[in-house]
Amino acid sequence: MLDAMTEMLDSPLRMLSYVDRRTKYSDILMASHELTILSYHLKQNLWLDEEYDMVVMSDEISADLDLAMLVRRDNIPGKRTPDGILTRFAATTLGRIVKQIETKPEPGTIDLGFTLLTLGEKTFVEVSKGIDELAKLAKKDGKSHDLTIGLKSAGTGLTVHCNDDPIRIAGPRLQAHCKRRKYTERAATWFGICVLPSDTSLRFGLNLNFKWERSDEMDTLTQNLAKPGKLHDLLKRTVAKERKIGRNEICKCGSGKKYKKCCLNQ
Repeated sequence: MLDAMTEMLDSPLRMLSYVDRRTKYSDILMASHELTILSYHLKQNLWLDEEYDMVVMSDEISADLDLAMLVRRDNIPGKRTPDGILTRFAATTLGRIVKQIETKPEPGTIDLGFTLLTLGEKTFVEVSKGIDELAKLAKKDGKSHDLTIGLKSAGTGLTVHCNDDPIRIAGPRLQAHCKRRKYTERAATWFGICVLPSDTSLRFGLNLNFKWERSDEMDTLTQNLAKPGKLHDLLKRTVAKERKIGRNEICKCGSGKKYKKCCLNQ
């Protein structure tokens, strides 16, 4: 079992993500062998709806994993990795970002990596498409574009900025945007990442993790902030655009200054 886990989940991020979910389901998940549960995870990303009181898994689920281990151990013809999250997710933009997080874990992105690995396949693919659309727009007009997704199942959210602006500009802008989104959604945490338009590779990330509290200042800063829509609706419209800010209005970057004295010329 440990051999299979360490070979299939070959990064600390993926291993700990699986162990965390497996232990949470210890009272409702039954199988004759742990390999069956691991195999289900490799196929579907271990996630069980709260409506279930008990789930029993058949040993047949582990057939693909058994075959893959035989290929690795005895060199018989076949696939070394079962079809599932390790193969399907890897080809997506979000999958490549997770791989970057695994390769160079940083405080601002490691918790995001854990959160992304809990997403269902449909959400994972749709977020990837959203990031791809951002990159197309950014390459076309040379401007910064963003996408905000509420991850209700994880109790948090993600804001993606796509630009190649200097980090001294892109960093504070992303942080201010995430702070406003976190406030309007009353979330305990909020993630932000900045990706390059050229190849959607991860530039940097951040993680806001503090208790939500009402603030008159934040009420003012967020009064004109458009609400994040459903992801598939955002994809249909390509990117949701916020209302244009007047020169004398408070800048949406969060500085508290008027737009004309802050980000108008950036």
